[in-house]
Amino acid sequence: MGWFFRLGFTVALVAICLIHLGRSTYDQARLNGKIAELTSGAHLMEAHTTYTIRCPNWNQSPALGRVEYVTSYVHAMAFYGMYQDDIRHLANYEASFNYFPINRFYSQSYAGQEDYVIAWMYPAEEKFADLKPNYQLIYQSKSKNLKLFQRQQVTVVALSGWRRENGKQLTIHFDFQPTGGETAEDHHAIGKDTNYVSGQFGGVTRKQHQGNKKIGLQARDFVWDTDDAAFKINLPNGTYAVTNYF
Repeated sequence: MGWFFRLGFTVALVAICLIHLGRSTYDQARLNGKIAELTSGAHLMEAHTTYTIRCPNWNQSPALGRVEYVTSYVHAMAFYGMYQDDIRHLANYEASFNYFPINRFYSQSYAGQEDYVIAWMYPAEEKFADLKPNYQLIYQSKSKNLKLFQRQQVTVVALSGWRRENGKQLTIHFDFQPTGGETAEDHHAIGKDTNYVSGQFGGVTRKQHQGNKKIGLQARDFVWDTDDAAFKINLPNGTYAVTNYF
């Protein structure tokens, strides 16, 4: 009696394990295909850029229907940062905390200035009106579950703000200053509301704080913040010497 009981228990245990393994393998195989679709636009994203993600329902799986026990795709977008060099996921809220190893690229700083928007699992009738006309659709998967939008860019770099020093080198100077600050001679004033313009220059983050302490003729006023700040400028190909005053 004991031998038959042990045999039956062992057979039942092995059967349960095999059923669980089979079901898990089935689910993961189908999810794997969709995650591959989800990340299929990564190769189109340029280095040194930022992106955000959006999805109306992270639990909805095109392969398995609604998955209640796991948000199947909610973290998959973070892998975009592994497939390309130096692209940053702005929805990573942990970058604002001091325990995070790199405290930068926090979404609240960028205030809608991200370079790419990745949309996943939207209905066909979704028009993405809030992205127009600043973004253009550059990729969508065959099933149209994935759409990749890029911020509109110009192909020509504007050099109207540059000047030639000593009749030779083209130069451009910026003075980062508070609202109403005094601009240094031959400098372009960059305030907290100087937003980036494609082909030119400007801030791609919002500056929440500003100062106006007198700290010398060359750097007569300043801006400051406790959060991330980024300034972007488009440059023609060449060799540059960059000087910063802090």
